[in-house]
Order: sequence, then structure tokens, then C-alpha cells
Amino acid sequence: MIVGGFMGYEPIFTDSAYEKMKKNYISRSEVMAAFKSKNIESVRIPGAVQGIAHLPGKVVGCIYTKNQRGQYVIITCWAKKRR
Repeated sequence: MIVGGFMGYEPIFTDSAYEKMKKNYISRSEVMAAFKSKNIESVRIPGAVQGIAHLPGKVVGCIYTKNQRGQYVIITCWAKKRR
């Protein structure tokens, strides 16, 4: 199982994740906050989890998994305004 928290290196971002970041005005640091968050949830993608960060003004999430080399890969991300 993948666990959020402290990782020793930067994860790999897919092209899809970069597109979502651009489209939804999500910064790399915001995605990394979600990636490193201990607030994680399971998702329907086998072997993947979702990290969620509650930031000022918005909530950011990212879905990530590990590849065959053991490297973390951020598949996609999302953001919504906080109420």
C-alpha cells in the first residue's frame, strides 16, 4: 500500500497531471502538499491513493501510485474552492 508523508525524492508527474494543473490553476507546490499529506483516501484505481491538502482558499488533491521501479507517479490532480 502507498502511504502519504515523507518521501526522499520528487515524484514523476504525468502529462495528464500537468494538464489538470494548468487547466485548474494548481501550482506544483499545492500538488506536492497533497502528495505529502497524511490525509489520504483510497480510490478505484488499483494500487493508487489520493492525498488531500486543505490550503487557504481551496482544497487540492492528487492521485498517485508507484511504478515498477518503485517511483511515485502523480496520475492526476484536482482543486476546489473552500467554503
